[in-house]
Amino acid sequence: MIIDCHVHPPDSNLETMLQRADFWGVNKLCMFALGNEIDPGNAAPHGHWPSTGGPGQEGIFSPPPERISASNDWVCGLLGQAPERLLGLCFVNPCHPRHALDEIGRLVGRGPMIGLKLWI
Repeated sequence: MIIDCHVHPPDSNLETMLQRADFWGVNKLCMFALGNEIDPGNAAPHGHWPSTGGPGQEGIFSPPPERISASNDWVCGLLGQAPERLLGLCFVNPCHPRHALDEIGRLVGRGPMIGLKLWI
C-alpha cells in the first residue's frame, strides 16, 4: 500500500486528484489544510498571517484559531466524499495551545481525523 502523507485539498475537483493518485499507484491520501486555502485573497503574501502569538512570539507568522477550525472543518467535509481513500490530519497551531487541544479532542479524539499537522 502506498500512502501520500502530505496532501493539500484540491483547488477544484477532488475526483481529478484521486485519478492522479490512481495513475501513480497511491492508495490513500493524508489531507490537511493550512488555513489560507479557504480564502486566499484574505491571507497575507505567501500564505502567511500576521503575528498572533503571545509574549516571546512577536513577529511569528501564525494562523489564527478561527482560520484553523475552518480549515479543519473543510477537510472533514472532503473526507466524507472518499472515505476509503482519504485520511485527515488535524491542523493545529502550538501558538494557541488551548485551541490546539480543543481541535485535537474534537477531530482526532472523536474522529474523523487520524493524526496531526503542526504549524511549525
